[in-house]
Amino acid sequence: MRILITIIFFLFCFFLTAQESNEYKRQVSVDGTYLLSFFKTEEARITPFNVKFPLNSKYNFRTGFNINISTSSNKGFEGDLKIGIEIPKKYSEKWSYYYGADINGAYFNYNDRDNATMILSFIPFFGFEVFLAKEFSLSYEPKLIFNHYRYSDPAAIINKESYNEELKLTGLSQFFINFNF
Repeated sequence: MRILITIIFFLFCFFLTAQESNEYKRQVSVDGTYLLSFFKTEEARITPFNVKFPLNSKYNFRTGFNINISTSSNKGFEGDLKIGIEIPKKYSEKWSYYYGADINGAYFNYNDRDNATMILSFIPFFGFEVFLAKEFSLSYEPKLIFNHYRYSDPAAIINKESYNEELKLTGLSQFFINFNF
């Protein structure tokens, strides 16, 4: 079912034709996996709310965040903050592509245990964007994520702090619903 919906979506986007320019100053994006439950997967955490500002004609500044102060099982704090640079390239009036890199910082601390987790991520990406209207677009953005974890547990006898690295590639569920203005 997911494959059929994805194929229909891309065919619909392919046959769209544009009559107007897609120039915009700012863009606010919402991660589509947070809105459409049939695309939810167990993938790497990404900031669900993003904002994009042009720095000049060649570069865009990107930022995003995720804050959760009460989890379903306990109270605590989960926070993500992302900043990055993107280089947009216009393919046609209706399509564009872009590439760049983000740096994401995350912090997790729960009230029911003393340990905390900090994650620093470097995220190169390559994305495609289709403009459905001047003010509305959809984008797909696969990413390569390099995570550096720092776990701290003050109650531990040995290894009060430990470190770990991980390399991930996101899958098909990394698409965004964009509002341009």
